[in-house]
Amino acid sequence: MQTKNVKGEKYVFSCDWLAYSVRLYDPEPDLKAPYGYRLERMQGNNIFRHRAILYDATGNKYLTLLWSPYSPRISKFIMTVQVNNYYLYNGGIGFSLGVLRAMCDCDFNTISRLDICCDFVASEEKINIIHALASSAMYVQGKKEGSNWWHDASGEHENYKMQSHCLSWGSKTTSIRCKLYNKSREQGVLQPDGIPEKPWIVNSWVDMDITKVWRLEFSLNDVGMFQYQKKALSLSQAHDDYFLTRMFIDLYDKRFVVRRNLGRRKGHHNNDPIVSFLRMPDLRPASICRKEPIETMEIPERIKVLRKLMQLCDNPIIMVDVRLFERYRIMVSDVVYRGRLESYFINHYGDDVETFFDNRQAGMGTFDVDPQFDRFFD
Repeated sequence: MQTKNVKGEKYVFSCDWLAYSVRLYDPEPDLKAPYGYRLERMQGNNIFRHRAILYDATGNKYLTLLWSPYSPRISKFIMTVQVNNYYLYNGGIGFSLGVLRAMCDCDFNTISRLDICCDFVASEEKINIIHALASSAMYVQGKKEGSNWWHDASGEHENYKMQSHCLSWGSKTTSIRCKLYNKSREQGVLQPDGIPEKPWIVNSWVDMDITKVWRLEFSLNDVGMFQYQKKALSLSQAHDDYFLTRMFIDLYDKRFVVRRNLGRRKGHHNNDPIVSFLRMPDLRPASICRKEPIETMEIPERIKVLRKLMQLCDNPIIMVDVRLFERYRIMVSDVVYRGRLESYFINHYGDDVETFFDNRQAGMGTFDVDPQFDRFFD
Protein backbone atom coordinates (compact mmCIF):
# COMPACT_ATOMS: atom_id res chain seq x y z
CA MET A 1 0.00 0.00 0.00
CA GLN A 2 1.42 3.39 -1.04
CA THR A 3 0.05 6.88 -0.40
CA LYS A 4 0.73 9.74 -2.80
CA ASN A 5 -0.14 13.42 -2.66
CA VAL A 6 -0.50 14.93 -6.13
CA LYS A 7 -1.27 18.61 -6.45
CA GLY A 8 -3.31 18.65 -3.26
CA GLU A 9 -5.12 15.37 -3.98
CA LYS A 10 -4.39 12.24 -1.96
CA TYR A 11 -4.31 8.77 -3.52
CA VAL A 12 -3.87 5.39 -1.86
CA PHE A 13 -2.58 2.63 -4.17
CA SER A 14 -3.13 -0.97 -3.06
CA CYS A 15 -3.17 -4.60 -4.13
CA ASP A 16 -6.70 -5.85 -3.41
CA TRP A 17 -6.55 -9.41 -4.77
CA LEU A 18 -3.70 -11.82 -5.30
CA ALA A 19 -3.79 -15.43 -6.43
CA TYR A 20 -0.79 -17.40 -7.65
CA SER A 21 0.24 -20.98 -8.25
CA VAL A 22 3.19 -23.11 -7.17
CA ARG A 23 4.63 -26.34 -8.52
CA LEU A 24 4.67 -29.10 -5.91
CA TYR A 25 7.44 -31.65 -5.62
CA ASP A 26 4.84 -34.20 -4.47
CA PRO A 27 1.37 -34.06 -6.08
CA GLU A 28 -0.20 -35.30 -2.83
CA PRO A 29 1.69 -33.43 -0.08
CA ASP A 30 1.03 -34.14 3.59
CA LEU A 31 0.42 -30.57 4.71
CA LYS A 32 1.19 -29.65 8.32
CA ALA A 33 0.54 -26.32 10.02
CA PRO A 34 3.68 -24.24 10.65
CA TYR A 35 4.31 -23.16 14.23
CA GLY A 36 1.87 -20.40 15.24
CA TYR A 37 -0.73 -21.21 12.58
CA ARG A 38 -3.92 -23.27 12.34
CA LEU A 39 -4.49 -25.38 9.21
CA GLU A 40 -7.93 -26.70 8.28
CA ARG A 41 -8.09 -29.30 5.51
CA MET A 42 -11.35 -30.01 3.73
CA GLN A 43 -12.99 -31.17 0.51
CA GLY A 44 -12.09 -29.19 -2.61
CA ASN A 45 -14.29 -27.74 -5.33
CA ASN A 46 -15.37 -28.87 -8.79
CA ILE A 47 -11.83 -28.46 -10.17
CA PHE A 48 -9.53 -29.52 -7.32
CA ARG A 49 -9.98 -32.45 -4.92
CA HIS A 50 -8.40 -30.82 -1.87
CA ARG A 51 -8.65 -27.46 -0.16
CA ALA A 52 -7.01 -26.06 2.95
CA ILE A 53 -7.24 -22.76 4.82
CA LEU A 54 -4.39 -21.40 6.94
CA TYR A 55 -5.19 -19.10 9.88
CA ASP A 56 -2.80 -17.02 11.94
CA ALA A 57 -2.64 -16.98 15.74
CA THR A 58 -5.29 -14.21 15.96
CA GLY A 59 -7.79 -16.16 13.84
CA ASN A 60 -7.33 -14.16 10.65
CA LYS A 61 -7.46 -16.18 7.46
CA TYR A 62 -4.12 -16.00 5.67
CA LEU A 63 -3.97 -18.46 2.74
CA THR A 64 -6.48 -20.57 0.83
CA LEU A 65 -4.93 -23.55 -0.97
CA LEU A 66 -6.34 -25.81 -3.70
CA TRP A 67 -4.51 -28.78 -5.23
CA SER A 68 -4.87 -32.19 -6.92
CA PRO A 69 -6.91 -31.29 -10.05
CA TYR A 70 -9.50 -33.71 -11.40
CA SER A 71 -8.75 -32.92 -15.02
CA PRO A 72 -5.58 -34.28 -16.64
CA ARG A 73 -5.45 -31.01 -18.57
CA ILE A 74 -4.13 -29.33 -15.41
CA SER A 75 -0.78 -30.49 -14.10
CA LYS A 76 -1.12 -32.70 -11.04
CA PHE A 77 1.79 -30.77 -9.49
CA ILE A 78 -0.05 -27.43 -9.51
CA MET A 79 -1.36 -25.84 -6.30
CA THR A 80 -3.22 -22.52 -6.32
CA VAL A 81 -2.74 -20.02 -3.52
CA GLN A 82 -4.94 -17.05 -2.61
CA VAL A 83 -3.71 -14.49 -0.09
CA ASN A 84 -6.48 -13.16 2.16
CA ASN A 85 -7.44 -9.50 1.74
CA TYR A 86 -6.37 -8.53 5.28
CA TYR A 87 -2.81 -9.66 4.61
CA LEU A 88 -2.67 -7.79 1.30
CA TYR A 89 -2.89 -4.56 3.31
CA ASN A 90 -0.68 -5.77 6.15
CA GLY A 91 2.51 -6.98 4.49
CA GLY A 92 1.52 -10.61 4.06
CA ILE A 93 2.42 -11.12 0.40
CA GLY A 94 6.18 -11.10 0.77
CA PHE A 95 6.50 -13.99 3.21
CA SER A 96 3.48 -16.06 2.02
CA LEU A 97 5.69 -18.31 -0.13
CA GLY A 98 8.04 -18.91 2.80
CA VAL A 99 5.11 -19.91 5.01
CA LEU A 100 3.86 -22.25 2.28
CA ARG A 101 7.29 -23.83 1.93
CA ALA A 102 7.22 -24.58 5.65
CA MET A 103 4.16 -26.72 4.88
CA CYS A 104 5.34 -28.48 1.71
CA ASP A 105 8.13 -28.49 -0.87
CA CYS A 106 7.23 -26.22 -3.77
CA ASP A 107 8.47 -23.55 -6.18
CA PHE A 108 6.71 -20.41 -7.36
CA ASN A 109 5.00 -20.95 -10.73
CA THR A 110 3.03 -17.88 -11.85
CA ILE A 111 0.59 -15.20 -10.74
CA SER A 112 -2.93 -15.99 -11.92
CA ARG A 113 -4.91 -12.93 -10.76
CA LEU A 114 -3.84 -9.51 -9.57
CA ASP A 115 -6.11 -6.56 -8.69
CA ILE A 116 -4.51 -3.14 -8.18
CA CYS A 117 -6.48 -0.06 -7.23
CA CYS A 118 -6.38 3.62 -6.38
CA ASP A 119 -8.60 5.15 -3.65
CA PHE A 120 -9.37 8.88 -3.83
CA VAL A 121 -11.81 11.43 -2.46
CA ALA A 122 -14.41 12.19 -5.12
CA SER A 123 -14.72 15.94 -5.48
CA GLU A 124 -17.80 17.52 -7.03
CA GLU A 125 -15.91 17.70 -10.33
CA LYS A 126 -15.15 13.96 -10.24
CA ILE A 127 -18.74 13.11 -9.28
CA ASN A 128 -19.95 15.08 -12.30
CA ILE A 129 -17.62 13.05 -14.53
CA ILE A 130 -18.92 9.81 -12.99
CA HIS A 131 -22.50 10.95 -13.69
CA ALA A 132 -21.50 11.72 -17.27
CA LEU A 133 -19.94 8.27 -17.68
CA ALA A 134 -23.12 6.66 -16.36
CA SER A 135 -25.31 8.67 -18.76
CA SER A 136 -22.99 8.17 -21.79
CA ALA A 137 -22.28 11.89 -22.00
CA MET A 138 -18.70 10.70 -21.54
CA TYR A 139 -17.10 7.34 -22.19
CA VAL A 140 -13.92 5.37 -21.62
CA GLN A 141 -12.03 5.01 -24.87
CA GLY A 142 -11.90 1.52 -26.36
CA LYS A 143 -14.47 -0.02 -24.00
CA LYS A 144 -17.45 -1.71 -25.66
CA GLU A 145 -18.94 -3.70 -22.77
CA GLY A 146 -19.73 -2.80 -19.21
CA SER A 147 -22.26 -2.49 -16.39
CA ASN A 148 -23.82 0.27 -14.31
CA TRP A 149 -25.06 -0.31 -10.75
CA TRP A 150 -27.19 2.41 -9.21
CA HIS A 151 -29.49 3.13 -6.26
CA ASP A 152 -32.32 5.50 -5.36
CA ALA A 153 -30.55 8.50 -3.85
CA SER A 154 -33.74 10.44 -3.05
CA GLY A 155 -35.34 7.88 -0.74
CA GLU A 156 -38.69 8.54 -2.40
CA HIS A 157 -40.06 5.58 -4.32
CA GLU A 158 -42.52 7.77 -6.25
CA ASN A 159 -39.92 10.29 -7.42
CA TYR A 160 -36.60 8.51 -7.24
CA LYS A 161 -33.25 9.95 -8.23
CA MET A 162 -30.94 7.42 -9.86
CA GLN A 163 -27.43 7.53 -8.41
CA SER A 164 -24.71 5.34 -9.90
CA HIS A 165 -22.35 3.79 -7.37
CA CYS A 166 -20.44 1.28 -9.53
CA LEU A 167 -19.39 1.32 -13.18
CA SER A 168 -17.42 -1.48 -14.79
CA TRP A 169 -15.85 -2.04 -18.19
CA GLY A 170 -14.82 -5.29 -19.87
CA SER A 171 -16.48 -8.64 -20.54
CA LYS A 172 -16.17 -11.74 -18.36
CA THR A 173 -13.60 -13.18 -20.76
CA THR A 174 -11.34 -10.15 -21.09
CA SER A 175 -7.92 -10.35 -19.46
CA ILE A 176 -8.07 -6.86 -17.92
CA ARG A 177 -11.27 -5.49 -16.40
CA CYS A 178 -11.80 -2.05 -14.93
CA LYS A 179 -14.18 -0.90 -12.19
CA LEU A 180 -14.98 2.52 -10.71
CA TYR A 181 -17.09 2.41 -7.57
CA ASN A 182 -18.06 4.12 -4.33
CA LYS A 183 -15.76 2.42 -1.83
CA SER A 184 -17.24 4.27 1.15
CA ARG A 185 -20.68 2.90 0.31
CA GLU A 186 -19.32 -0.60 -0.31
CA GLN A 187 -17.50 -0.58 3.05
CA GLY A 188 -20.66 0.46 4.91
CA VAL A 189 -19.29 3.70 6.41
CA LEU A 190 -22.36 5.55 5.10
CA GLN A 191 -24.65 3.39 7.26
CA PRO A 192 -25.91 4.73 10.62
CA ASP A 193 -23.53 2.52 12.63
CA GLY A 194 -20.60 3.43 10.33
CA ILE A 195 -18.82 0.11 11.00
CA PRO A 196 -16.70 -0.78 7.95
CA GLU A 197 -16.73 -4.28 6.51
CA LYS A 198 -12.92 -4.23 6.20
CA PRO A 199 -11.55 -1.73 8.72
CA TRP A 200 -7.96 -2.22 7.52
CA ILE A 201 -8.96 -0.62 4.21
CA VAL A 202 -10.68 2.34 5.84
CA ASN A 203 -7.69 2.74 8.19
CA SER A 204 -5.52 3.39 5.13
CA TRP A 205 -7.56 6.50 4.30
CA VAL A 206 -5.54 8.75 6.60
CA ASP A 207 -6.49 12.45 6.30
CA MET A 208 -9.23 11.57 3.79
CA ASP A 209 -12.98 12.12 4.13
CA ILE A 210 -13.93 8.47 4.59
CA THR A 211 -17.53 9.17 3.48
CA LYS A 212 -16.46 10.31 -0.01
CA VAL A 213 -13.88 7.73 -1.10
CA TRP A 214 -14.18 6.13 -4.52
CA ARG A 215 -11.94 3.46 -6.02
CA LEU A 216 -10.64 2.87 -9.54
CA GLU A 217 -9.58 -0.77 -9.85
CA PHE A 218 -7.93 -2.87 -12.56
CA SER A 219 -8.41 -6.63 -12.32
CA LEU A 220 -5.85 -8.69 -14.27
CA ASN A 221 -6.71 -12.29 -15.05
CA ASP A 222 -4.33 -14.76 -16.73
CA VAL A 223 -1.44 -12.67 -15.42
CA GLY A 224 0.93 -15.36 -16.66
CA MET A 225 0.21 -14.11 -20.19
CA PHE A 226 1.71 -10.69 -19.39
CA GLN A 227 5.33 -9.60 -19.13
CA TYR A 228 7.32 -6.68 -17.77
CA GLN A 229 10.57 -6.04 -19.63
CA LYS A 230 10.10 -9.41 -21.41
CA LYS A 231 9.86 -11.34 -18.12
CA ALA A 232 6.83 -12.80 -16.35
CA LEU A 233 5.55 -10.85 -13.35
CA SER A 234 7.10 -12.13 -10.14
CA LEU A 235 5.79 -12.50 -6.62
CA SER A 236 8.34 -9.94 -5.41
CA GLN A 237 6.81 -7.37 -7.79
CA ALA A 238 3.34 -8.17 -6.44
CA HIS A 239 4.38 -7.01 -2.96
CA ASP A 240 6.42 -4.04 -4.18
CA ASP A 241 4.13 -1.04 -3.54
CA TYR A 242 6.27 1.25 -5.69
CA PHE A 243 6.15 -1.14 -8.66
CA LEU A 244 2.39 -1.67 -8.33
CA THR A 245 1.84 2.09 -8.27
CA ARG A 246 3.84 2.47 -11.47
CA MET A 247 1.92 -0.43 -12.99
CA PHE A 248 -1.40 1.22 -12.08
CA ILE A 249 -0.23 4.46 -13.73
CA ASP A 250 0.52 2.56 -16.94
CA LEU A 251 -2.91 0.88 -16.91
CA TYR A 252 -4.63 4.19 -16.17
CA ASP A 253 -2.80 6.02 -18.97
CA LYS A 254 -3.58 3.34 -21.54
CA ARG A 255 -6.91 1.85 -20.42
CA PHE A 256 -8.85 4.62 -18.71
CA VAL A 257 -8.89 7.45 -21.21
CA VAL A 258 -12.10 9.41 -20.59
CA ARG A 259 -13.55 11.36 -23.51
CA ARG A 260 -16.51 13.68 -23.87
CA ASN A 261 -19.09 12.15 -26.23
CA LEU A 262 -19.44 14.75 -28.97
CA GLY A 263 -19.79 12.33 -31.87
CA ARG A 264 -16.41 13.11 -33.36
CA ARG A 265 -15.30 9.50 -33.78
CA LYS A 266 -14.76 8.44 -37.37
CA GLY A 267 -13.14 5.08 -37.97
CA HIS A 268 -9.72 5.03 -36.32
CA HIS A 269 -9.77 8.80 -35.76
CA ASN A 270 -11.20 10.11 -32.49
CA ASN A 271 -11.50 13.87 -32.07
CA ASP A 272 -13.72 13.72 -28.98
CA PRO A 273 -11.91 15.79 -26.32
CA ILE A 274 -10.07 13.94 -23.52
CA VAL A 275 -11.27 14.69 -19.99
CA SER A 276 -8.84 14.77 -17.05
CA PHE A 277 -10.11 12.52 -14.24
CA LEU A 278 -7.25 11.57 -11.89
CA ARG A 279 -3.89 13.32 -11.64
CA MET A 280 -1.37 10.51 -11.57
CA PRO A 281 1.95 10.83 -9.70
CA ASP A 282 4.96 11.84 -11.75
CA LEU A 283 6.49 8.35 -11.84
CA ARG A 284 7.81 6.27 -14.72
CA PRO A 285 5.01 3.84 -15.67
CA ALA A 286 5.73 0.11 -15.39
CA SER A 287 4.47 -0.94 -18.80
CA ILE A 288 3.21 -4.52 -19.11
CA CYS A 289 2.47 -6.27 -22.38
CA ARG A 290 1.35 -9.65 -23.63
CA LYS A 291 3.94 -12.34 -24.25
CA GLU A 292 5.29 -12.44 -27.76
CA PRO A 293 4.48 -15.61 -29.74
CA ILE A 294 7.23 -18.22 -29.51
CA GLU A 295 7.24 -19.04 -33.21
CA THR A 296 4.40 -17.99 -35.48
CA MET A 297 0.79 -16.90 -35.30
CA GLU A 298 -0.19 -20.51 -36.01
CA ILE A 299 0.74 -21.65 -32.49
CA PRO A 300 -2.61 -20.74 -30.86
CA GLU A 301 -4.36 -22.78 -33.57
CA ARG A 302 -2.09 -25.76 -32.86
CA ILE A 303 -2.94 -25.48 -29.18
CA LYS A 304 -6.66 -25.50 -30.02
CA VAL A 305 -6.18 -28.70 -32.05
CA LEU A 306 -4.19 -30.27 -29.21
CA ARG A 307 -6.82 -29.39 -26.59
CA LYS A 308 -9.56 -30.84 -28.80
CA LEU A 309 -7.64 -34.07 -29.30
CA MET A 310 -7.02 -34.35 -25.55
CA GLN A 311 -10.73 -33.92 -24.90
CA LEU A 312 -11.52 -36.69 -27.38
CA CYS A 313 -9.02 -38.98 -25.66
CA ASP A 314 -11.30 -38.91 -22.60
CA ASN A 315 -14.32 -40.01 -24.65
CA PRO A 316 -15.56 -43.50 -23.59
CA ILE A 317 -15.95 -44.50 -27.25
CA ILE A 318 -12.21 -44.04 -27.69
CA MET A 319 -11.18 -45.32 -24.26
CA VAL A 320 -12.83 -48.73 -24.80
CA ASP A 321 -11.05 -49.27 -28.14
CA VAL A 322 -7.29 -49.79 -27.71
CA ARG A 323 -6.53 -49.47 -31.43
CA LEU A 324 -8.53 -46.24 -31.72
CA PHE A 325 -6.92 -44.90 -28.55
CA GLU A 326 -3.45 -45.56 -29.99
CA ARG A 327 -4.34 -43.65 -33.14
CA TYR A 328 -5.27 -40.60 -31.08
CA ARG A 329 -2.07 -41.02 -29.09
CA ILE A 330 -0.09 -40.81 -32.33
CA MET A 331 -2.04 -37.75 -33.48
CA VAL A 332 -1.40 -35.97 -30.17
CA SER A 333 2.31 -36.81 -30.41
CA ASP A 334 2.49 -35.45 -33.95
CA VAL A 335 0.77 -32.18 -33.01
CA VAL A 336 3.04 -31.72 -29.98
CA TYR A 337 6.35 -32.49 -31.67
CA ARG A 338 5.65 -30.85 -35.01
CA GLY A 339 4.33 -27.75 -33.23
CA ARG A 340 7.13 -27.73 -30.64
CA LEU A 341 4.57 -27.77 -27.84
CA GLU A 342 6.52 -30.05 -25.49
CA SER A 343 6.79 -27.44 -22.72
CA TYR A 344 3.14 -26.48 -23.12
CA PHE A 345 2.09 -30.12 -22.80
CA ILE A 346 4.17 -30.73 -19.66
CA ASN A 347 2.96 -27.50 -18.01
CA HIS A 348 -0.70 -28.27 -18.66
CA TYR A 349 -0.85 -32.06 -18.36
CA GLY A 350 1.89 -32.76 -15.83
CA ASP A 351 4.01 -35.19 -17.90
CA ASP A 352 5.52 -35.54 -21.34
CA VAL A 353 3.32 -37.12 -24.02
CA GLU A 354 4.72 -40.65 -23.72
CA THR A 355 4.49 -40.77 -19.91
CA PHE A 356 1.01 -39.27 -19.95
CA PHE A 357 -0.38 -41.89 -22.32
CA ASP A 358 1.53 -44.74 -20.67
CA ASN A 359 -0.39 -43.93 -17.49
CA ARG A 360 -3.75 -44.05 -19.27
CA GLN A 361 -5.65 -47.34 -19.31
CA ALA A 362 -7.62 -48.05 -22.48
CA GLY A 363 -9.58 -51.14 -23.41
CA MET A 364 -12.16 -53.37 -21.74
CA GLY A 365 -12.20 -54.30 -18.05
CA THR A 366 -12.49 -52.56 -14.68
CA PHE A 367 -10.51 -49.40 -13.95
CA ASP A 368 -10.27 -46.76 -11.23
CA VAL A 369 -10.55 -43.32 -12.82
CA ASP A 370 -11.02 -39.73 -11.68
CA PRO A 371 -14.25 -37.90 -12.57
CA GLN A 372 -13.83 -35.43 -15.40
CA PHE A 373 -15.04 -31.83 -15.36
CA ASP A 374 -14.47 -30.98 -19.02
CA ARG A 375 -17.20 -28.36 -19.12
CA PHE A 376 -15.11 -26.06 -16.94
CA PHE A 377 -12.19 -26.03 -19.39
CA ASP A 378 -13.82 -25.79 -22.80
